Amino acid sequence: MKSVLNITAAGAVVALASSAALAVDQGQAMQAMNGLVGHWEATGTTPEGMQLIKSGTNYTLDENYQWTDDRSALLVNWTMQSKGDIEIPLSWGSGMMRWSEADKTLIYEWSGQENGTSVHGSATCASMTTNSLRWETEATDRLGRTTWFTVTTTFPN
Repeated sequence: MKSVLNITAAGAVVALASSAALAVDQGQAMQAMNGLVGHWEATGTTPEGMQLIKSGTNYTLDENYQWTDDRSALLVNWTMQSKGDIEIPLSWGSGMMRWSEADKTLIYEWSGQENGTSVHGSATCASMTTNSLRWETEATDRLGRTTWFTVTTTFPN
């Protein structure tokens, strides 16, 4: 099952683009990555199809992006928790986003926990605009269960 998760950081969610190959070069991709650097907060509701997090859960997401010393990749750290009277950790972890010369696109590899279960995954940037990235994502938990989903992250201009 493939689910769609739209994450918006102080901006509007954009419509999903087609699955066509990403038509940017490394320079454009690195410039887009530069726009991600910083601290971002978002809120939303989890969709159906997320393997380890109940659908319909209101959440807050806190993400930090920073360049590696050689500026070849972004280091990403995140925490996601339920939103409401009692805030419960839902997901946390870290990853690295970089340009893949072989794939001619941005890739993101990460590991963390969702509801206390170890999970790792990778994502390929399927499309980007000046303020959004759409990722085709694969996640595998410690029991070997794999989920595929699409994430669109939108940032303010």
